[in-house]
Amino acid sequence: MAGDGRKSSVDTAAGRDRRGRFGPGNPGRRKGSRNRTTLAAEKLLAGEAEALTRQAVEMALGGDTTALGLCLARIIPPARERALRLPREAAENDIGRALAAVMQEAASGTLTLGEAGQAMQLIAQRHRLADLGELLARLEALEERKVNQNG
Repeated sequence: MAGDGRKSSVDTAAGRDRRGRFGPGNPGRRKGSRNRTTLAAEKLLAGEAEALTRQAVEMALGGDTTALGLCLARIIPPARERALRLPREAAENDIGRALAAVMQEAASGTLTLGEAGQAMQLIAQRHRLADLGELLARLEALEERKVNQNG
């Protein structure tokens, strides 16, 4: 059938090629279609959400840690990134003082450990860039001096 010259009867609009294979990135469903299992589960649970929620809360209050985790996951929103205020020392050229200030902020609870780690990475990157700038300036000065000597 592939080499006999006949056209395939496969619907190319359904995301398949002329040989009936699905195109790249297409798992076979139309865009926006929903999984049959998900639809069936939603039908079974329709109208039971309130009773199931009450049961989960009662189990959580009874000490079931899995139910407690489910309840808390719904109550407490996922952590989002927030604007980070670096200590004044972070803007200084003394990397030791800057990192010590961030560690102090983390120890006092002003910054979370994750935020402190990110702040330290930012400070270290800033200092690496400053060092690179200094090296470039020194190199340009050496090249200028060499040109003037040969001049």
